[in-house]
Amino acid sequence: MIEFIKRVENEMDERYRDKFRSREAIFLVIDEFAALSLVLEKDEFKELNKRLKTIILKGRSANIHVLIAMQRASSNSIDLDIRDNTAIRIGLGNLSTENFKMIFGETRAENEILNRGIGEGYILIDGEQISLFESPEIIKDKALE
Repeated sequence: MIEFIKRVENEMDERYRDKFRSREAIFLVIDEFAALSLVLEKDEFKELNKRLKTIILKGRSANIHVLIAMQRASSNSIDLDIRDNTAIRIGLGNLSTENFKMIFGETRAENEILNRGIGEGYILIDGEQISLFESPEIIKDKALE
């Protein structure tokens, strides 16, 4: 994982040297981010976080974007600099007041957080306003199986 992130970071640096000449978007997707802290050595996880911070802070202007998926966005699971510098935050399902605050940085009473179904939740874009969110449903075509 670290080697792959290094490759993305090197590509970002190359794009800065080339003045961003018409480059396709790169999406670095990390699913179950919190699990990385369990399988990597402490120094490796620290290095991974450092490289991710650099990509998150500089990458968008080089058309490189990071998507991180995790069950719980606590400070034990993700570096707060990374969490706090994400442009879009989505919380799906039935969120507890604690999870809502971790994701969106805002406290709401439990009775103000709506029960949401599969693929439903809340979204915050560029720190503006928290809105209801419904993810698109992907229908698997049986004919392609």
